[in-house]
Amino acid sequence: MKKLIFILGVFLSLNTKAQEVTVVAQTNPNDASTKCGDNCTWTLYSNGKLEILGTGDMIDFHHAEQPWYTNLDLITSIEIENGITSIGEKAFHRAENLTSVEIPDSVTKIKYDSFYGAKNLTNIVIPDRVELIGQDAFGVTGLTKLVVPDSVTQIGAWAFPFTVTNLFIGEQVTSISDLAFRRVSGQVYCAMPSDETESPCAGKASNIGYYTKDKSGAYKIGDDYYATASDFINEMKCLGGLTEDCIAKALNEKSSKLYNQGKVCKSMESCQALVYSDYNNEILSVGNKNYASLADLLSGKYIPKRIYTIEEANKVAKPTGNTFRIRYR
Repeated sequence: MKKLIFILGVFLSLNTKAQEVTVVAQTNPNDASTKCGDNCTWTLYSNGKLEILGTGDMIDFHHAEQPWYTNLDLITSIEIENGITSIGEKAFHRAENLTSVEIPDSVTKIKYDSFYGAKNLTNIVIPDRVELIGQDAFGVTGLTKLVVPDSVTQIGAWAFPFTVTNLFIGEQVTSISDLAFRRVSGQVYCAMPSDETESPCAGKASNIGYYTKDKSGAYKIGDDYYATASDFINEMKCLGGLTEDCIAKALNEKSSKLYNQGKVCKSMESCQALVYSDYNNEILSVGNKNYASLADLLSGKYIPKRIYTIEEANKVAKPTGNTFRIRYR
């Protein structure tokens, strides 16, 4: 029995070691051809993660010159450290098994062919500081929905793949290639300037739609309203029409609930009101808590319950037959 336990222990130990994450390849400080930038280093692990560390711009590569090229098929995820300011040309060109990418807020440029051919990449978040999306940057990827943030001012030709069905372009873009949306199979939505002059997206594609923003920052697309660009991309409408309460306070960071005309919704999809006004239309009630205003509701500042005096109860009570219903706040 002891021998069996010993053998089992050795097996488990060997199996655990076999599953340990190891380094497959990395920057060689003595070989400049393995660097990814002046202040950029990288490590590829056996679990498929490519980790890129450092500061400043990445190098622009030619085909098959990326230092991780010989292990390109092993890469399934990429994590880029905050401090890297650009993703170099062809950096992850034809990384066909890549499924996830973390781009830090420090990145301002996603250059030519950066992710071209990463056909299994279906989702990516472009940080709010990115200014340039280069030619074919996301060409032949698997992206279906994409938000281009307001910070982007330049978009190159064929920047997006055929698979995109919803593409949301920010407000600040001023330079768009005539071929930027050529591959997009769905709808492209572009900001309409507040003075209703021609949008920079006009004439760039036949399937251009426009969105506008009201003073509360709401997105209005046709007759529908959305709290944020992400809500639009995910088709989470703010039903019941636009009000400042509905949009400006739409996504509360604490509760992550949607507020529709001062009412909290059960879910993003149904937007069924859980909050109601009492008979004097002043006190908002959520569950067993009452709030003096929507602002108080959003901040969690509720009115403590208390027992009314007889005089107060007479003022707020509602007659029901021969009895009175006394409310508590």
